[in-house]
Amino acid sequence: ALATDIGETLHLAQMDRSSIVFVDKRKSSAQFETLARPGRIAPAHCTGVGKVMMAFMEPEQRAHALTKQSYESFTPNTHTNSETLLAELEQIRNEGIGFDREEHEDGIMSMAAPIFGGAGKVIGALSIVTSTYRMTLDELTNFRPALLRTATQIGSEAELWPYPVAQ
Repeated sequence: ALATDIGETLHLAQMDRSSIVFVDKRKSSAQFETLARPGRIAPAHCTGVGKVMMAFMEPEQRAHALTKQSYESFTPNTHTNSETLLAELEQIRNEGIGFDREEHEDGIMSMAAPIFGGAGKVIGALSIVTSTYRMTLDELTNFRPALLRTATQIGSEAELWPYPVAQ
């Protein structure tokens, strides 16, 4: 419903070891495409959903995930070391949302929110994805309340997911 309401693409993802797996994608009517597709694996260090999930992991899990990142540079904006990524993860924990600022794909940005399961542990993440040609980052943040509401709703229904909850 959120994708229809706002007219933007949504990605649902979970962690698999220290990478992310896109679980679902709801495309907008806009004429742009992202690399994400259900079942596709992507690095966590340069995606909004990956960074949000790492930010809200238990400290030991986060430390392990940080050591497993390739820090491969996909664009000039990609984190290429654990120090800058760790600083951003702290900011994400404080703000409750994270961003991909053209870190994985040129011209693509996203705003992501964590999805918490019944035990209060992060079990996934939801992101609103758009093109930098369609809107600015400030305009994207206008969707923050709707994104957080939807992520909370998904988390409250996590036991109904047809997808296994990754740890």
